[in-house]
Amino acid sequence: MSPDGERLATYVNFGVGIVILSPDGKYVKQIHRYSNFGLGADILAFFAGHNQLVTSPAAETNSQEDREKADQAAFSILDAESGKVLRSIPGPNPVGGPPENAAHLLAFSPDQNYVAVAYAVRDPLIGIYETNDWRLIATIRTHAGMHGKPHALAFSPDWRLLAVARGDWGGVEFYSVGTWEALGTLQAFDDPAIKLGPVVNGLVFSPNGSMLIVCSSSGGLFWFDANQELTAPGTGVPRQELPADPLRVFDVQTRKRIATLGGFPGVGINGKRGIAWSPNSGYLAFLDSLGALRLWNPLEPGLSVVAAQGRHSHTLFFSPDGSSLFADGLNGIGVFEVGPQKNGN
Repeated sequence: MSPDGERLATYVNFGVGIVILSPDGKYVKQIHRYSNFGLGADILAFFAGHNQLVTSPAAETNSQEDREKADQAAFSILDAESGKVLRSIPGPNPVGGPPENAAHLLAFSPDQNYVAVAYAVRDPLIGIYETNDWRLIATIRTHAGMHGKPHALAFSPDWRLLAVARGDWGGVEFYSVGTWEALGTLQAFDDPAIKLGPVVNGLVFSPNGSMLIVCSSSGGLFWFDANQELTAPGTGVPRQELPADPLRVFDVQTRKRIATLGGFPGVGINGKRGIAWSPNSGYLAFLDSLGALRLWNPLEPGLSVVAAQGRHSHTLFFSPDGSSLFADGLNGIGVFEVGPQKNGN
C-alpha cells in the first residue's frame, strides 16, 4: 500500500506483471515488468506518494537487450501510471546475473529518505541508498557465510535504528541510521534446548517504536493424522516443535523479552510479509504456517484468535489509519474492516 493509502500494488503473472488499484477497486491498472526472471520478483513498494514504484529489476521494453541490462540491476523505479522504467539501480556485481545482483529484501526509512536492501548474493551485503538521487552511501557487511544472510530488514518508527534479522542463529543486529554503525545484537532464540538456531524471518516494530516482534521460521504446535500427515489444528495428534513460541516481543531499549506466543502452527514462510502491527491499537495480525489469519495483543494474556482462513495468503498489511486489513490470495486481495466487535464477531 502507498504511504498515502490511495493505492495498492501486487505482482501477477508470476511476477512479470503488476496490478495497481485503489482500495475501493474503482481504479485498476496493469503494467508490465519485463524481466528474464519473473519469479525473482521479491520487492515491491510505493515511493513519492503513489506516483512511483520500487520493484525487482525491470526492463524498459521486452527486447532481449533490455532484459539482459535489467539482469545487472539490484532494483528499478517505475512510473506507477505509465509503467516506464525511470531508473535501474546497479547491483554489487556488474558482470554477474540476477542471482548476484537482485535485491531480495527492501525497507524504507519512515521518511523515505533512505532505503536499505539485502542482495541475493552469497556474501551477505546490505546496501543503503539515499532516495534523492538513489546513490549508494553505505554498505553493511553482516556475518560471512550462509548463517549470516539477512532474512528481514526493518527501520524503527523514530528513524534511529535499522534492525537486521541475521541468518540462522536466531539473532537480530541493530545499526544506527545515518552513521550505519553497529549498535549491538539481540539473541532472540538462544534457548539451550534449540540446538540449531532457527531462521529469524520477520521483524516488525510497534507503531511507537518501543517494541520489536521477532518471528521464527519454524516451531509451534502442529497436528498430525494417523498417516503422519498434517491435519487441522485440534484434530489428530499434537506435536510440539521448537521453538514452542515462534513469536517473541522485545523491549527495544533494554532488549528484554516482554511476551511470547505459541500454541499455533508456527509462522513458516509467512514471516517476512505475513505479520503487521495495527497502527492505532495494540494488536498484531499475522499468518501462521497453515495460512490462518490470527490476531494477538502482546500486552494482554491469552492465545491468538483465528480471524479468517487463507491457506494461500502470504502478505498482510494495514491501511495507514488502521481501519482496514488487507491479505493476498489466489483470487485477489481480501479486505477486512477493522473495528469494535459486533454481535460477538
